[in-house]
Amino acid sequence: MFNTNVHVPVLLDPILGFAVRNFDYLEGITVFDATLGGGGYTAKFIELGAQVQGSDLDIAVINELSDRFNKNTFEAHHGNFSEVISSFENSSFDIVMADLGFSSNQLESSDRGFSYKNLEEEFDLRYDVATGQPAWKFICAQPVDNLGKTIYKYSGERLSFRIARVLKAREPKTVGEAVDAVTSGIPGKYKNKTKGILSRVWQALRIQVNDELSHLGLFLERSTDKIKPGGLLMIVCFHSLEDKLVTNYMRRLAKPVSEDEYGNKNYDYQLLTKKAIQPTEKEVECNVRSRSATLRILKRL
Repeated sequence: MFNTNVHVPVLLDPILGFAVRNFDYLEGITVFDATLGGGGYTAKFIELGAQVQGSDLDIAVINELSDRFNKNTFEAHHGNFSEVISSFENSSFDIVMADLGFSSNQLESSDRGFSYKNLEEEFDLRYDVATGQPAWKFICAQPVDNLGKTIYKYSGERLSFRIARVLKAREPKTVGEAVDAVTSGIPGKYKNKTKGILSRVWQALRIQVNDELSHLGLFLERSTDKIKPGGLLMIVCFHSLEDKLVTNYMRRLAKPVSEDEYGNKNYDYQLLTKKAIQPTEKEVECNVRSRSATLRILKRL
């Protein structure tokens, strides 16, 4: 069973702080939690009186949270956030938020290989096993050069093409086989960096098989119209590719849309986070997985 009690929501305090400052109180506001995960954000918003709609690609998340939360305050939708958000009317929500990481539950007990430590799991990496193809099939189907380009594009790993050759030669189907393949492709002088290399390879293949960046771009484009005037778009990122996409999108929307004859500029959106908000040392100490998180917030005027 999917254990929703394991997940620790990242940057929860600043998220709630911005929400309370913006709305004074959260009783009765409407929230779209685009990436439900372990349900940590949703639980807190409901506790403070909000009505929450949520989405997730993982059907186990949908089933577990639908049983956990009261149907009068919460509704879950199975599907990609870029598609689910389109099903709502414009100006439906006071807050639209997404945590682009994956939950502790998925790392520890997904049976899909999200952690390179779970050696017996299938090397799958999909959030929704009903769509797309698992990572091991993607490896089997790709020429070595394409595989190397994919790993480098989504991770920046300098050993991408060397690792791609080994993965292609071995075509691993389990996490353990994939770990062995990647490790064997790391030269001796880089062996002390094995954990980081494994993390980057897993990240790249996970982004690829889930088409994460394309869906994020669609979600951003579709979400802003769903926010009520005065409402907030909150995005938590965990790597630079996501953060760059989110940053560029928010900065583009925060530019003036017109200017009168006196030089007064008119805006439709305001970027509330000139610099990304990062976790405090205390939060990182309590939850080491928060260390790379960044929070950016856009307000619809």
